[in-house]
Amino acid sequence: MNIVNLKWQKSTTDLGVPLHTYNMPHANSVVCCKLVNVGTRDEKWPEEAGLTHALEHMVFQGTENFPDSQTLGAYIENIGGDINAMTGHEKTCFYVYVPANEIERAIHVLSQMMMRPLLPESKIKTEMDAIIEETHMHNDEPRDRTLILARNKVYGEHPLGREISGTEESVLNFKLSDFCRFHRYYYHASNLNFIVVGRLPQNGVDVVTKLFSKHFFGIEKGSSTSREVNLKTDGRLLFCQEKKDIKQVCIVLAAPIYHGTSKEEHDILSLFSEMIGGGSSFPLFVEVRDKLGLCYEIFSHNDRQSDLSSFLIYTGTKPDRFKEAISKIFDIINISKTDSTLLERAKLMLLGQLAISFDNPLQVTIAATRDIVLSGKARDQEEIAEIVTGITIDDINRVATKYLNRDNFTKVFLTPEDVVITEADLSAV
Repeated sequence: MNIVNLKWQKSTTDLGVPLHTYNMPHANSVVCCKLVNVGTRDEKWPEEAGLTHALEHMVFQGTENFPDSQTLGAYIENIGGDINAMTGHEKTCFYVYVPANEIERAIHVLSQMMMRPLLPESKIKTEMDAIIEETHMHNDEPRDRTLILARNKVYGEHPLGREISGTEESVLNFKLSDFCRFHRYYYHASNLNFIVVGRLPQNGVDVVTKLFSKHFFGIEKGSSTSREVNLKTDGRLLFCQEKKDIKQVCIVLAAPIYHGTSKEEHDILSLFSEMIGGGSSFPLFVEVRDKLGLCYEIFSHNDRQSDLSSFLIYTGTKPDRFKEAISKIFDIINISKTDSTLLERAKLMLLGQLAISFDNPLQVTIAATRDIVLSGKARDQEEIAEIVTGITIDDINRVATKYLNRDNFTKVFLTPEDVVITEADLSAV
């Protein structure tokens, strides 16, 4: 497959902030993203539970130059742009997606949100109420609730098992002093990466650097977030059932992948996830849905984090056929890990998806935030393609056998109120 040889450039601004740029001359747009090195795992629980996410919300409530959320949003939306943010367990990122000729507008608004948020006390209650409704929305949706439950159970008491939205008690008790303290401690130059993807101005990196220095001038320095490697999975459960007023049995099978796993092994697991769950012509869909009619939705995902990661499979099925679904899933894992024809199909699909995603500045940006958090640099399309094509079926078999054996999976169920599942029920599957 012919790959357009566009390259990431990593430099450092005059203010000491790492700058990651990816010039796409064919694009008509640009994404600017500030990546703050703080996530849910950095909170002190229970008193700070959900504070990272809550602060992300509060930053949108106005800045020195944009006194309220409507003015802030309109500054970008009036030119057809998009402004948004995402909180994760190990990062918080804010992005602005605009026409390429409006790059300074994007950098300006991000600098305001980084350095001069108003954090209006009058908006705290309203915004925290909105977060509680966001939490209810996810917990009311069976798939979301099962995935939330699975993360907690597979990681146990490890900080990565915490729910990003925190707890209702903590969120409703946040005060202005909490937001100011947390913002001051984490939102500074030493904890920031800046990412720009899309059509850059002429003399691109130099211009971006000057715009960054202009708008972020005066940004304070501090201590970068340091995290000790934490391998504790105290409290991890191999089986969990929660009941809800639903019709299906929702299932997550999640295998922990421990720190020390090489980057190469994670790439292999990600490719194996595509081998079994890449789409409607791949084994999970074909065998579990198409042939047996056991489910509507089924997917796999390799969720990579720093200390602990997990490989998971989700589906929802009939209460009287959940054992059949689980047994079939494990059969698929065992058969697929030695299927070289399936591997080549998955590679071809991934290379095609890679080409498509690298046409989209926002998708490139989001992928870059993951790479930067984990390794400090973003990966080019060519680099990723080389990794994918170099993986062999022996690699797949070795890594899948190492991590994805039945006994290593945490099995999480969200079931109708009248369905009882015991660990004994699972002994034969």
